[in-house]
Amino acid sequence: PPPARAPRPRVPPPPPRAPPRAPPPPPPRPRASPRRRPAGGGAPPPPRHDDEGQAASVERFAYFVTNSSR
Repeated sequence: PPPARAPRPRVPPPPPRAPPRAPPPPPPRPRASPRRRPAGGGAPPPPRHDDEGQAASVERFAYFVTNSSR
C-alpha cells in the first residue's frame, strides 16, 4: 500500500486585498465675504416698545433698507 500522507490542514484563502482608498476630499471652505458696514455709521436704532404696533416695524424696516442699500 502507498505510504499514508498526513492530510494537509485546510487553510482558508486569504481575503482579497482591497485597493488603497483615497482619502476623502476636504470639505469646501466657505468664502469669507467682507462684512460691509451700513452707511449711517452702523448704530442700530434704539429698542422700541412693541405697543407702537405696525408703524414701528415699518420704521425699522425702512431704517434697515436705507442702511443696507450700499
